[in-house]
Amino acid sequence: MPVFLPSYFVALGLDERATEADVKAAYAARLKRLDRARDPQGFQALRGHYEAAIAHLREGRGFHEIEPPQPQPDLEVDPERVAGVAYEDFLAAFWRVDARALAAAVGLLRNALALPALASLAVREAFERRVVGALLSRSLRRRSGLLLFAAIEAFRWSERQPLLPADGDEAGLHRWIDAALLLDERTRTIWLWLAEEPRPALIDAVPLHREFDWNSAVREICCQPGELGRWHALAVGEPAAPAPREAPPPRLGDPPPPSRTTWREWLQWLRSPAFLLLIAPLLTAGLVMSLLWMRGEDPNAPKPLSCADRFAAASQAHWKALSIGQVELLNRCAHEAPPPKCQDREHLKRLTRLAVLIVSSRDGGSADMTYFFGKDEVVLDPEDGLLVATRGEPCDRAAWELYRQGSWLRMGHGPTAEAIVRRAAVCTQMAGPTRGDAAPSMLSLASEWSADDWAFKLLSRTDVWQVATHPNGLAGLPPAPIKLDSLVTTDPKLTEARVESWEEKAPACVAGGR
Repeated sequence: MPVFLPSYFVALGLDERATEADVKAAYAARLKRLDRARDPQGFQALRGHYEAAIAHLREGRGFHEIEPPQPQPDLEVDPERVAGVAYEDFLAAFWRVDARALAAAVGLLRNALALPALASLAVREAFERRVVGALLSRSLRRRSGLLLFAAIEAFRWSERQPLLPADGDEAGLHRWIDAALLLDERTRTIWLWLAEEPRPALIDAVPLHREFDWNSAVREICCQPGELGRWHALAVGEPAAPAPREAPPPRLGDPPPPSRTTWREWLQWLRSPAFLLLIAPLLTAGLVMSLLWMRGEDPNAPKPLSCADRFAAASQAHWKALSIGQVELLNRCAHEAPPPKCQDREHLKRLTRLAVLIVSSRDGGSADMTYFFGKDEVVLDPEDGLLVATRGEPCDRAAWELYRQGSWLRMGHGPTAEAIVRRAAVCTQMAGPTRGDAAPSMLSLASEWSADDWAFKLLSRTDVWQVATHPNGLAGLPPAPIKLDSLVTTDPKLTEARVESWEEKAPACVAGGR
């Protein structure tokens, strides 16, 4: 039966029968073809693959067998229909958010992307095209700017190209995105204020400043036509337009003014048969629709995934590469109907404890993980043999926050700690200080920000950090004052024998493998 090979075995050209001698031979052969001075990143990657493969063999982890595909029923779904339902649910929640609550809008969009219904790549792309279509058509009117700023954060348009509809205006969308990426938090708040209808009562609440650029391309999507000029007039203190003059008195020969309907005439019309003939069909249609809704006979309503389906999907994936958000969802499902297999329950309990350890801050309280990364960006038990990692690039904002959090030092897993320290050291070395008048990059800002952090100060004095930042060898350098192994501990939350709340009333599990 075929097996699943980790990425470091594939990178070294090895199979499941490889020994330590084979790993060392493959590493030496590739090291001869690599120039450390010209390609330090390639050397670090090769060294990481070598160390991970050696650790895999020495710890006797083995390999996961790939089960042959079983015939499945036809589960084909229409990506456009599923994306349309998810988009309508997102809009229903989006309209309830305050028009200037950007963080709440980003959270809603990220929660929508984390839905199991959007797990398929085709459905996720269809959902993104609907969001882009709403931006290009400005169908959300005064909330189009809020949706643009939230989509840039949630879809990471600063790192990749957005997906456009068939007839989308690519130049216009890129112009808005480029202009929005140049704005700081205060300026984005100003544009969200300017999306409102211009009123003198609001001008004092808008945090305008002298450097504010009224000609930014963001004005095309944030403001309604003709309103930006009125806002500018209020900002500079120009007098308001004069009130319209009263109509002149009627002259001889003018037609009589239209008469107003009195309340007595309205009451007579409501009692007339004409009103009953008009309102009766509407009342009948509303009554029928209410009965159908109460009975739940909507054939087009999507069926949500059951907890059993979610547990089956996690078991089929060998409980690998699950985000913290997915683990929390599975933990809530366990309170309703826990997985029947004992092995699946043990996997769920282990991942739940890892998630609790990561979410908890250094002082034991709840950490705010929504600003730097969402719970869908932190992955537990990835396929590379580590215990925790982040999705995306190894030097992006989410990875920096994971590096500085330090909870991975309490997992009692040396390879995970070594891999994270190596990546943090390489990212810090790649960033470097900002030179001259050049605009600081994402890496340089993160490096300067983390320079005063206790975690990076401590990790920079370890032996693993020293090896990662000196790929050409440690000749002539004093030994590192701290061994990384001395910092790796095991949190009592991971080893304590406790019964989860959902286990108290759960039925007995079924022993056996998958």
